[in-house]
Amino acid sequence: MFHHGWSSHQDDFVDKDDPFSLHLLYIGAMKAIVNGDYPISRMEARDLAGIQMQVVYGDHDPKKHKPGWIEYEMPGSLVFV
Repeated sequence: MFHHGWSSHQDDFVDKDDPFSLHLLYIGAMKAIVNGDYPISRMEARDLAGIQMQVVYGDHDPKKHKPGWIEYEMPGSLVFV
């Protein structure tokens, strides 16, 4: 269940055929996780981060994704070395 104003039933009101509504729900859930309002385990955080990386950056491309490339793509506070 989401905390701080979010409820597990919030998605009941989302038009699942509307990409914009789904995107807003996704952004809200992502912010709740990042801000710690929706606590998850480290393993869940790892899995969700991996999915997010796949969505944003696509499949691994050795020509593009050379060592250190992520440091240029993400804010320093989000890169864990």
